[in-house]
Amino acid sequence: DVCEAYYETYGRPMIHEHFADYEDVIAVGLCGEGSECFGMEDAISMDHDCGPGFSMWVSEEIYDKIGEKLEEAYKELPQVFAGYIRMDSAMGKGRCGVCTIDGFFKRVLGGRDIPQTEAEWLSVDEAALATATNGRVFVDMEGTFSSIRSKLLAYYPRKVWIEKLSRELMYAAQTGQYNYGRSMARGEYVTARIALSEYMKRIQHVVYL
Repeated sequence: DVCEAYYETYGRPMIHEHFADYEDVIAVGLCGEGSECFGMEDAISMDHDCGPGFSMWVSEEIYDKIGEKLEEAYKELPQVFAGYIRMDSAMGKGRCGVCTIDGFFKRVLGGRDIPQTEAEWLSVDEAALATATNGRVFVDMEGTFSSIRSKLLAYYPRKVWIEKLSRELMYAAQTGQYNYGRSMARGEYVTARIALSEYMKRIQHVVYL
């Protein structure tokens, strides 16, 4: 909410004043890496890479035309808004500001293209998919960025979904129903706790799937 208000206050006027000819091809929002993009920012996590800011996604062609100037204009915007200060670390560099659409998705998906086949869906990390589809798109008149997100948000093909569920249930059974009990029976309490922890992780995967 803070970042969208920041965009409406400073970002939208900046784009309209200096890049009016490109307004309809610049998608704007806050998505990607970081707890703020998941809506999970709190007092503890606000020590880095948070605060008022937004991302602008454009095609390779548009980036070649205005990318550097658009980034310069973004950096000139105020760093303080609604009592929050933008704090960027070296690790978080590039999360906000200007990025190509293809560059954004390849970065958050670990260098991969948008999954098309069942094998590709199975190979993409779940956290990467969450990172590619979290947050909020404030404006996307052209619709390219949003259409890619929509394809990802359509979720796994049914066969892939069933295979992932089966895999997690198998590991849950192995760790929680088998390894945990046998470790406890042997008095191997540290090993039992490790097995229990792994079981809980697998069950959480099942819940999310």
